[in-house]
Amino acid sequence: MNFTELGTLTLAHLRLTLTAAMASCLLSVPLGVLASRNRKVSGLLLGVSGIIQTIPALAFLAAMVPLLSYLGAPAIGTVPAVLGLCAYAVFPILVATVTGIQQVPKELQEQTKAMGMTTRQSLLRVEIPLAAPLILAGVRTATVWTVGMATLATPIGAKSLGNYIFTGLQTRNHSLVLWGCVTAALLAIGLQSVVTVAERFLKAHKKAHFRWVVGTATALSLWIIAAPLVVSAFPKERQTSIGTKGFTEQLILGALIEHSIHQHQPKHQTIVLESLGSSVVFDGLTHNAIDLSVDYSGTLWNMLVVPERHKRAQGSKPPGQMALQGFLADFLLKQHNVHILAWLGFENSYAFAVQSDLADRLQLNTISDLAIHASQLELGNDYEFLKREVWKSLQNTYRLEFKATRTMDPALMYDAVSHGEVDVITAFTTDGRINTHNLRILTDDKHAIPAYDAALLANGQWVAEHPETAEHLRTLANSIDNHTMRRANLWVDIEKDTPSHVANRLLQQQ
Repeated sequence: MNFTELGTLTLAHLRLTLTAAMASCLLSVPLGVLASRNRKVSGLLLGVSGIIQTIPALAFLAAMVPLLSYLGAPAIGTVPAVLGLCAYAVFPILVATVTGIQQVPKELQEQTKAMGMTTRQSLLRVEIPLAAPLILAGVRTATVWTVGMATLATPIGAKSLGNYIFTGLQTRNHSLVLWGCVTAALLAIGLQSVVTVAERFLKAHKKAHFRWVVGTATALSLWIIAAPLVVSAFPKERQTSIGTKGFTEQLILGALIEHSIHQHQPKHQTIVLESLGSSVVFDGLTHNAIDLSVDYSGTLWNMLVVPERHKRAQGSKPPGQMALQGFLADFLLKQHNVHILAWLGFENSYAFAVQSDLADRLQLNTISDLAIHASQLELGNDYEFLKREVWKSLQNTYRLEFKATRTMDPALMYDAVSHGEVDVITAFTTDGRINTHNLRILTDDKHAIPAYDAALLANGQWVAEHPETAEHLRTLANSIDNHTMRRANLWVDIEKDTPSHVANRLLQQQ
């Protein structure tokens, strides 16, 4: 267990939580004061903030990426994470502020007027201090929520304890998941305890206590948040960022790119952003938030080319493998200023996989065979499959209609089909678990699935700034075949080796 990394991620998680919590306080308390004075405003603000609570946190955070990209703001990392978490934390603080101020006795408010206090003086010297314990209760709730939701910031590129959780889930490393969850829980308990102590301290409703608590908490939080900003103010070489998606193969390839760069230039600063969403990775490339990544020809075709062709009422059937590679190299460079530095040499395609005994019993060897029995079978698929053009192509080509479909994490699909919880899964052809789970890949006999050749991508600005490093990475072309990649995935998923160590083994073999 790397305790230095655990400490780094815990501190990053704490900064993310405190930044979002402070921002939500600065937003929610004034809005709460305004809402406490006006019923219509109160209904509007509470309604909007309540609706935000109904949106799944991961979806809400992911929505920040295209929104910020459209606005030209930083779309990956801390900024979208803080904005999303802040919006989620508004509701409990807003409710507590409105409730706390409205519970201040009317007689007391009349007395402040009789003493000659202005509305502002009454608010700052009497109402808010009296409402402070209730406001802090809302802050406590929001802070605990934010600690938990901050683990979901990993897919949009913000460092947090979610790095351990997402990586552990994908690689079936339960100790990583446990460390991430336990540390996040302890962090939530610690912050909750701090706010609870502040609540009790304010029970006397003394203004001096109120100012001391708020001032101390603000100063401490600002110190924790500002420390990395002060360090970053000193000039240093910009890090090369490597984006990876949320499955084992991508973690290995991200580490392989990083190690390859360090072999060529040991002092080159790099950072790997793990477990990002597919669209997040490519958006990061096009907006220079990510410098390098690995993607697949079929994914790029379906994500970028097909939507444009549909708009123009053109056919969306991809060309052959070599023609597709040439088309994408030209298309990405002209349309997005993204270079394909190398085709790595292997193809990680979608495929239907079934248990061998079921395949023998139903005589399943091809997808055409599967189509005959699909109405009696249940399909297990990853998050994206049913939304991809490849699924539409398979349906149109084979007339596939399954009895039911179940969407799940890719890491869980193989256990699900092995235990009979589903009959068929959408496997990946380079996954090492295909052999260990005794699965049979069904042949795409009508060629409905496009090629999914792995490509090393780089944004144009990075290539211009680092031409020698880019040229070195081109040597990775055709360096990994399907058998090698499947074996590398098996080392991580089954033998519990680390992606970094496996990447080093691949480089040494080359």
